[in-house]
Amino acid sequence: MFTFLLALHSVLRWLILVALLITGIILLFNHHNKKSFSIQNFRWLQTVCLILNLQLIIGILLFSKSQLVHLFWENFQETVKLRQPRFFGLEHSSMMILGIVLFNFFTFKIRNKINTIQANSYFLKRFVIILIIILSSIPWSFSPFTNRPDFRSFY
Repeated sequence: MFTFLLALHSVLRWLILVALLITGIILLFNHHNKKSFSIQNFRWLQTVCLILNLQLIIGILLFSKSQLVHLFWENFQETVKLRQPRFFGLEHSSMMILGIVLFNFFTFKIRNKINTIQANSYFLKRFVIILIIILSSIPWSFSPFTNRPDFRSFY
């Protein structure tokens, strides 16, 4: 079960990255062309929220089952000095939760600004911060600190 959830979490990472890229393009296009924030834009943000929330649920399940996380919390004094256990036991989970909560919060706060031009710049500024939080918390395969494979097998 853990292996399957880990692989699903890995696949959803790429879906989320594509969804965030599309979101950024939509926001930048609308902001640059001074277009109003439409109901379709809001529905797209709701879809991204849904995918992020699904990823969060899977992440919480993985967090509760991970031996590395259990090791981190059982031996906090020693393992807090080690990069891998600290990243997965504390940094990755807390930053991802923060990013997803902020995305949800600002998505549902912006619903009152549908059909306004100001909504694009409002969300775009917050989106950049959220994107930095999320991208910095992903265990990239090229990271010298905490690397993980780009794709995981379901077996």
